[in-house]
Amino acid sequence: MDTIPLSQGDLRWVFPDVENPDAVRNVLCEADARIRALAEHLGVRASRTGSGLEFHRVQGIEAAGVFGFVEAAGVSFAADLYFPRRCLWDLRWGPSGR
Repeated sequence: MDTIPLSQGDLRWVFPDVENPDAVRNVLCEADARIRALAEHLGVRASRTGSGLEFHRVQGIEAAGVFGFVEAAGVSFAADLYFPRRCLWDLRWGPSGR
């Protein structure tokens, strides 16, 4: 799995039809800053990339979620926003069908 920092990713990977991408980016940037601040306070790395929120890419498939976590002394703090897939081979972006 590849990890892509929020600042280097594309919001359309997760929100392909969003009408106001700046509003979504602003909220995600706020969450990103909080995760990084918590990691700094605890003296650990924020997520896999060390940069807070990140996109995940699996086997060349763009991410369908934004994830972030901080782990210290056996305690984990996690934030994620993703759309579950109905099955492992459901490769569509965005929310799964109803």
